[in-house]
Amino acid sequence: MSFIYIIFEENIEFYWSRSRILEKLNSLPPGTLPQGVQPSLGPDATALGQIFWYTLEGRNPETGKPSGGWDPDELRTVQDFYVRYSLMSAEGVSEVASVGGFVKEYQVDVNPNSLRAYNLTIMDVMNAIQKSNLDIGAETVEINKAEYLVRGLGYIKKVSDLEEAVVTVRDGIPVKIKDLAFVTLGPATRRGGLDKEGVEAVGGVVVARHGSNPLQVINNVKERIKEMDAGLPQKTLADGSVSKVTVVPFYDRTALIHETIGTLETSLTHETLIAIIVVIVLVLNLRASVVVSSILPIGVLATFIIMKYAGIQANIVALSGIAIAIGIMVDVGVVFVENTLRHMDMEENKGIRKGKPFAKQFSRDSLPQS
Repeated sequence: MSFIYIIFEENIEFYWSRSRILEKLNSLPPGTLPQGVQPSLGPDATALGQIFWYTLEGRNPETGKPSGGWDPDELRTVQDFYVRYSLMSAEGVSEVASVGGFVKEYQVDVNPNSLRAYNLTIMDVMNAIQKSNLDIGAETVEINKAEYLVRGLGYIKKVSDLEEAVVTVRDGIPVKIKDLAFVTLGPATRRGGLDKEGVEAVGGVVVARHGSNPLQVINNVKERIKEMDAGLPQKTLADGSVSKVTVVPFYDRTALIHETIGTLETSLTHETLIAIIVVIVLVLNLRASVVVSSILPIGVLATFIIMKYAGIQANIVALSGIAIAIGIMVDVGVVFVENTLRHMDMEENKGIRKGKPFAKQFSRDSLPQS
């Protein structure tokens, strides 16, 4: 496999850049890539998109305790062909990657002596296997003025289907795969595994889409797990107990998100209250302190409103910046209010505080001359 990383500038829109890459890939001239190579984009997620990990375990449906009874290849099959597709349909999910277990595959062990005897090559066997696993349409057949669609169902369902595939014909006798090789089911070559508490496990990781709300995506995934629980397979073990495949989370970012939000809410609240107390102590005027302190909740609320409509994410950096800025927000208010109170305490301005008309406080001679 090969990976190509394309890094765009910060001001480039995420999905626009992906569409441009797809456009370029679809317009490649024929023969640019080797036969059978199909490039594809990675998931529309970031490196921090892994929000939910889970394992598939056999558990008693009544007690919920582990009961086992499932092989790694069976669990991986359930993961790849049922659980994965169900969770992929949850809103906000970009990808569900399978981890652990064994991927079942048909393995053909060719006998070189048989190939030499029939004068065949490995490519002949490979072509026969590819052609034997196809559904082919044969247009229509008209019977009694009615057209019937004709198609050949050729997908392999069991080992014997592959063994009966014809490679060539010698003297009117078909040479089949079973005459040249030994066909069996086996595990595919693994590139990694999943370990849970020292025991090999099978599971998957849910990746959130770029720009989505991780908490909402996790809730959507949990709802989908509840919906598909009734369709998960179960079996009766040798001791008579029932073991059902169950989705067991072992990494859930929900607690981290709630704890982070709670910490920031507490910090914002405490800093706001402390700033109000400091303002009251410094100004020593209740009415003026209320005016200055009202800047804090109004400023924080206005910041969140602007962030929402500007599309700025409320991540840990942005919220921490708001918490740091609380102390700075009141500085200007304290300076202006304190300066106003100082001028009002002056002898020539005391009449204004007593409620006398403003126009009578200043004469033409008292105004500054230009």
